[in-house]
Amino acid sequence: MIDGHVVPEHLRSVVLLARMRDLTPADQVAQVLALFVPPIDPSSRRWVALCDALDHYDHATRAGADDLTTARHRVDSAASAVLGLDPQHPTTSSREETGDTHPRP
Repeated sequence: MIDGHVVPEHLRSVVLLARMRDLTPADQVAQVLALFVPPIDPSSRRWVALCDALDHYDHATRAGADDLTTARHRVDSAASAVLGLDPQHPTTSSREETGDTHPRP
């Protein structure tokens, strides 16, 4: 949950891991990310974008922003990108649709 906003169920695991990145040793986060199929590279631009989106959301919350809709959408979109999901079809991997089975950075 992000300040009353429930992260969609299919994104919760990756958002939770991104939230834990400052509380857990980096090597342990990397080990868990490696368990995803395909594995998530903690140095990938998609993972960094998710972490940045969460930081932006936290900053907007601390600043007292009245409308956090854009920040919430940014977190959800970044989490979808990390998982390689098509935002319009959250249970379908975009790689499955295109036949691309190679993991992307």
